[in-house]
Amino acid sequence: MSLLSGVLVIMLLVPTLVSYAANPTLTPFGGRSLKATVCTCTMGCILYYVGPPRVAAVMYCPWSIQHEFGNLYPSAWQLGLHYSAAQLTCRIYVYEDCVDEGGGYLQFRDGDSLY
Repeated sequence: MSLLSGVLVIMLLVPTLVSYAANPTLTPFGGRSLKATVCTCTMGCILYYVGPPRVAAVMYCPWSIQHEFGNLYPSAWQLGLHYSAAQLTCRIYVYEDCVDEGGGYLQFRDGDSLY
């Protein structure tokens, strides 16, 4: 590994490791997106489920940090951190009322793939 690639890896990992060490309520997740639901009654949030190896139900909201392509929908690879102490409920419109669709942890940051 060249010195430049080693420095690049350190620059990419240090902010995540520092934020995780500073806030122990952050929990890592990662895998392919299995299902995504736009929460039409919940402040523009999206509930998505991430499959193995680190399974999670995560809520992406407009104030969450999203890196790379912004692709939360099925088959994209996800890798990120969520707040383990903050769980939100996804509510969607059904006829003239809002109903619970499920819930997930509030996403802190996430990186994803194009496909």
